[in-house]
Amino acid sequence: GTSWIGGHLIERFLNAGYDVNATVRDPESKKASHLLGFNPGLNNRIRLYTADLSIEGSFDEAIYGCSIVILTAGTTNSAEVDSTVKLSIDGTNNILRSILQSAHTVRQFFYTTSAEKSNIPNDQFKSKSDEDFYKYSHPLGYTKWLTEQHLKKWFNEYNTNKDNPHPIDLFFMGPGMVLGPQQSAIVTSSNQIVSDLLNGKLPFNIPLYSYTVDVRDVSQAYLKVSEYYSSQTNNNNDNDNNKHFYSFVISNDGAWMKDVADILRKEYGSRVDEVTGEKFGVPEWVLPGFAWRLLVVFDKRIPVDLAHKTINIGKPNKSDMERIPGFGYKYTLQQTVKDTAESMFAAGIIRRVPLKDVLL
Repeated sequence: GTSWIGGHLIERFLNAGYDVNATVRDPESKKASHLLGFNPGLNNRIRLYTADLSIEGSFDEAIYGCSIVILTAGTTNSAEVDSTVKLSIDGTNNILRSILQSAHTVRQFFYTTSAEKSNIPNDQFKSKSDEDFYKYSHPLGYTKWLTEQHLKKWFNEYNTNKDNPHPIDLFFMGPGMVLGPQQSAIVTSSNQIVSDLLNGKLPFNIPLYSYTVDVRDVSQAYLKVSEYYSSQTNNNNDNDNNKHFYSFVISNDGAWMKDVADILRKEYGSRVDEVTGEKFGVPEWVLPGFAWRLLVVFDKRIPVDLAHKTINIGKPNKSDMERIPGFGYKYTLQQTVKDTAESMFAAGIIRRVPLKDVLL
């Protein structure tokens, strides 16, 4: 529940009339406090439960009686790939065991994966098997890919077992680089790019091109996909071999980091802090591609796949979501970046940086 996408999903489903059980490690923590503030009139429809992916049975109470289970959290805090994968699989298995306790009500399971491979233009990577690609890219991508394979096998076995009350639809939702409004002062995920550009932590633009999407469009995608397949009496037209498996890429645009910086500079480059008189400094200069690729070679903290995102691969394929009735991408990149920045100002996330302290 305290993940950034998770928070927007909670808000979206609450506003659509659903009762929501959200899991957090500590319901009393500051990280969870904003979950009860989306709409005070809806607080009687949201319940916070203490749960941890590493603790077996901790999701039993939260999942009991639910028809939809959405997993946005993941375990990627280990430096070792094998350890990260084990933690992720074990945590996912804890969720699945809890689903078995509520199999009479659970109809849908959503797993937040990645649109990573669709955003790699290099033929060398395109020709690799999925496993080789993700293993070579970075621990998060590899971990998610292996978790996907585990989930497909588990749900295939579950759905083909006639002793179970009914099949459970499995959905893989793969957003691109997600940007959008903050719901709290904790910056995670891709929004870090916006805060780093505004607060002077990035003295130059990295030559990276990514598919982008607004977090509000992401949450709307989950809702509309869930509602569409819930309304179907026969879902066998477009699933994977009639095994109740569906996969969606959620991306609305393609952009360079410089495109994001240009929007911020145009909107806020001349803004002056009313107290200190300091101006915002957003970098304009772009690090050459060859220099970035060289940096990736020597700095092992940077995922190697980022060295190959230096090519404009055009606009994303929107066909996945276009077949879902009632869904449409609402937010342009400019509106998304502006709303993201404004939410950071409101939350006190962005510090004011004098232009003289920033390399332009």
